[in-house]
Amino acid sequence: MHDDQGRLWLSGTRAKPGPDEGGFYCWDTTTDAPCPLAWFPVAPLLQQGNPFAPVSHSPFSGVARFGKWIYRAAVHLPTGQQADRINVECLDTTTRTTCGSVNLNTVGLPGWDPNQFPAGRSPTLSMEVIGSHFYFVVDHGSNPSLFQSRGNRLFCFDMATGAACTGWRVPVVPGTLSGFYRLSGLVFPDAEGAAAVCVDTTFAGPVLFAQPNVSRPVSCFGPTGGPGPVPPGLQAAINGVPKLFPDGSGGTVFAALAYVAATSNNRLWIPFLTDSTKSQPVANSYGLCYDFGTDGPCAGVGVGEASGRPQPVLLPDRSGRHVGRRNAAQRRSDHREAMVAHRARARWYAGARIHRRPRYRNDHRT
Repeated sequence: MHDDQGRLWLSGTRAKPGPDEGGFYCWDTTTDAPCPLAWFPVAPLLQQGNPFAPVSHSPFSGVARFGKWIYRAAVHLPTGQQADRINVECLDTTTRTTCGSVNLNTVGLPGWDPNQFPAGRSPTLSMEVIGSHFYFVVDHGSNPSLFQSRGNRLFCFDMATGAACTGWRVPVVPGTLSGFYRLSGLVFPDAEGAAAVCVDTTFAGPVLFAQPNVSRPVSCFGPTGGPGPVPPGLQAAINGVPKLFPDGSGGTVFAALAYVAATSNNRLWIPFLTDSTKSQPVANSYGLCYDFGTDGPCAGVGVGEASGRPQPVLLPDRSGRHVGRRNAAQRRSDHREAMVAHRARARWYAGARIHRRPRYRNDHRT
């Protein structure tokens, strides 16, 4: 996420002796180097999950921005000082100090114990900002035998008020109470305006990585989290993307929804990626463009295929819009932005130096 000063903000969990900590990392795109103060911890007492590259295993990932403030959810352990807390943590990018912590777990959900979940699972990869509302899914369902009765929950935080969205019910994503594995929960706005937000979850059968019965149902929610109408053409378009691909060695591999989507000019762009943990020589990924105006695949675009085990990325242009086809100059600009983000992540993962720990503040706004 970029701010108005040309800084790129990333988030994640940093390993430390004892408990890990969640925080934000700052990269200066004007100098192509870490910011003078690069690491800003805001969520102590977290615990990273078990690595399973290239899947994130952080209980603190992604960035939501509202003015000078940036936010991220932090899902804590079921024991200890922060037991069962599902916090939204805030950082003021102007003063670069913390600006409060709000616990949204008012419905008695358990915390996140990474030892009870498949390696590489992250509880909060899927998120979306719509106006001042920050939506995110907490993925309890990735261990169906343990938390089958909990399901995946959709949270809403109003960044304008610094509190949970008014009247929000913390709904269960439909289907996630079953015994099937959930590989992702893509969150995106309903551009038609009939519902506030929609979620699409990949279900991959009761045995992970066995020959799965793959499905990708769409669920939409109203302003308080109640059921909302699903555009029928959207579900049909998603169903039209192949679910199983040849893996090049006589078997098949399934394609899940990625954790990010983009909207531009009343269109929704969704990437699908295959299981890159397998050793297949060839794997395909797909990108879908859906047009809310026609309730169907975008004319002249529809579904596109890419081979060679790519990692799908959708980048905004300078005005914040996400686009499909780009001219040569725009593609060079996109490439430079992508390389800056890549170098920032690489420096962080290599262990960028922590220059200082900012003081903690109890107020939500400064």
